[in-house]
Amino acid sequence: MLWQLMLAASLVVLVAVLGGVLLLLARPWLTWLQPLLLCLAIGVLLGSAFLHLIPEALEISSSPHSVMLAVLLGFLLFHGLEQGLHWHHHELPTQGEKLPTYARMNLIGDGLHNAVDGILIGASFLVDPALGWATTLAVVWHELPKELSDVAILLHGGASFKRAIALNALCSVPVFAGALLLYLAGQWLVLPLAALLAITAGGFLYIALIDLYPLLKGVWQQRMLSQHLALFTGLGLMLGFVLLEGH
Repeated sequence: MLWQLMLAASLVVLVAVLGGVLLLLARPWLTWLQPLLLCLAIGVLLGSAFLHLIPEALEISSSPHSVMLAVLLGFLLFHGLEQGLHWHHHELPTQGEKLPTYARMNLIGDGLHNAVDGILIGASFLVDPALGWATTLAVVWHELPKELSDVAILLHGGASFKRAIALNALCSVPVFAGALLLYLAGQWLVLPLAALLAITAGGFLYIALIDLYPLLKGVWQQRMLSQHLALFTGLGLMLGFVLLEGH
């Protein structure tokens, strides 16, 4: 079963690379697409938090208040991380091109999200390999627009295509750690899955509302209709995936 688990985790990493390749193919139109992709990223992050992560956490938790407290904790935790990254950026000498804080914050959130996905995949395989593959397909299904938006955020932050694809793929590697953790620990380890999901949701809310939304301030009045459509497309994609997954 271990080889099946590793193959399933590899599919998640492959989706991360695919998101960058799709944007690379659209490179001639990237300047025109960037504001729309930023809106899509905001929609995907909000949809992932409100429609996928928080409901999933509430479903497996016996205390709704503790879940919402964890969401708030995640929001504040990412605020603290951002302040720490700002301090690190100003206090230490810079070497080479630095990504803006919001891009690095999104990498942290994406890494945590992928680790949680790995835990969910690993737990499913422990129950039944068929359930494990079903869970993997569900994860891959909802990850594609998320990975697409993650690469778009890195490109908006000034990263080259090569660097954006590499960093995004690197942040998908924690899916192996999460999956292996569940596999090796078996049924003797009880992980606070609800809290992890909720903290990740809080982080996504912080990135979408505090970091990314203000970046639209200068361009929001231009092509307003298309940008709203892109934002609602991101929300609609996540809603569609949740409905298809049967949650």
